[in-house]
Amino acid sequence: TTSVSDGTWVDDSMFVLVERSGYDLVKDVSEVASIVYDVMLEHGFTSNLSKGKANAMIKFRGPKAVDKKRTLLYDLQNDVNFTSKYKGVLSIPCIFEYRYMGRLFDVDNVTLPEITMRTAQGLAAVRPLAKKIFSRQDISTKSKASIANAIAISKCTYACATWPKL
Repeated sequence: TTSVSDGTWVDDSMFVLVERSGYDLVKDVSEVASIVYDVMLEHGFTSNLSKGKANAMIKFRGPKAVDKKRTLLYDLQNDVNFTSKYKGVLSIPCIFEYRYMGRLFDVDNVTLPEITMRTAQGLAAVRPLAKKIFSRQDISTKSKASIANAIAISKCTYACATWPKL
């Protein structure tokens, strides 16, 4: 069986399909995409199916997971086809990571790549100030810490409220 849940942010929606039986997840994505696309049309909305706008993020598990992913990547060319009763056969791009409002999501919901990226951004933000501020003796440690906090920590912790428990 497949369970479906959703997360919605203003005009962006995400539907998470969790496959527990090793069944064909691509088929389930196709069915959900058909329903969502047609319901959107029925309510006057047109879905943008270009990459980066509407995507399917799929994680294969269980027996033959590698084969299923290979089929998706090579045979289906990273797209899942679905049928709209109004527009016919369409396709939705499949991705394995997604950036939303500066936050990096991946199929495993692993936070390490996000933390690594945020740390690099924080260091890049303070690096130009190393010689001008942080190496100067006439600026107090408290002032330096305040500057580092304002610049680096805000970059490092951006969107951390959306991270799963570490």
